[in-house]
Amino acid sequence: MKRRLLTFGVMIASAITVGFAQEQDKVVVLSQRIGAAVDLEERDRFQLFPAIQNFSSAIFYLETDGTFRIVIRRQGNKRDTVISVPGHTLRLYVERIEHWEELQQGRYALGSSLPRIIFEDGTPIDSTLFAAPHSLPAKRREDRDAIPLSPNTYGLTRPMFPTIHLYVSLGVMWGDFSGVSTLTGSDQNFFVPLSFFLHIPFTEDPDISFIGGFGGALGGVSDGDLLAFSALLVYRPTIVISNIRPLIGFGVGHSSFEYFDGVVVDAEQSYPMIVLGSRIIENYMDVFFVLPFARTMEATFEGQRYTIRPAGPGLMLLWSF
Repeated sequence: MKRRLLTFGVMIASAITVGFAQEQDKVVVLSQRIGAAVDLEERDRFQLFPAIQNFSSAIFYLETDGTFRIVIRRQGNKRDTVISVPGHTLRLYVERIEHWEELQQGRYALGSSLPRIIFEDGTPIDSTLFAAPHSLPAKRREDRDAIPLSPNTYGLTRPMFPTIHLYVSLGVMWGDFSGVSTLTGSDQNFFVPLSFFLHIPFTEDPDISFIGGFGGALGGVSDGDLLAFSALLVYRPTIVISNIRPLIGFGVGHSSFEYFDGVVVDAEQSYPMIVLGSRIIENYMDVFFVLPFARTMEATFEGQRYTIRPAGPGLMLLWSF
């Protein structure tokens, strides 16, 4: 009798354990476009998990506490990476896949729709699990696949870096070197700057980021050498006008001009500046109109008065890496 009761108890415990495991391990299908798992081709196409090396596949599961577990398989017998994310983050993954083409064209803003997400067996998942944090508080876990500056959930991924990335820029700028043309023998006032900027997002909603870097003139500037540094705080509103997403930035800059050929002309100035621009190609290319508020500097040499203003307005085309 005792043996029968023990056997019956083990069977019930086993059934409960198996049932719980099956409920916990139900696979979540993000989109019919990818099926039950994200493979390497789909990861590259939709730019998911760019920081994971040796990526092979990713499968999504619903946890008992309402969060979602992402198991990322890696090639070469590498240990699996496991990430826990809240429903709101998973929803953004789904929107990213479902509206990828619209996102690339700037015609869709993440968080503007609530997609229907199902289990692998076709059962729909409770939509309240995917509500935004401000409307439904949810327990958040650390996302180990993001640089700890801001959650990488609003399409900030780049080909190589999930959050921080590099800009390389070419443009045309105008200064005022006419006042020293009698010394330098040249009256060119424009120059072509080559610049390098680091872009660091601070927040995603609102979209506020830091852009800072340096550059130098490739030509012009009255045959002298010109270097410049700048630091900007940039805001990108969520509005999209004719596939163009505008931006505005405020910051400071510093320019230095040197000319050595018989005479020495050395000028430096710091100034506030404003930047207006827009996104041309989503995630890859921006255009900036730069307007520094720089004063004209004056100097007297051998009884002659000379003026110079190295910093001036200009246009810059920026490529993102």
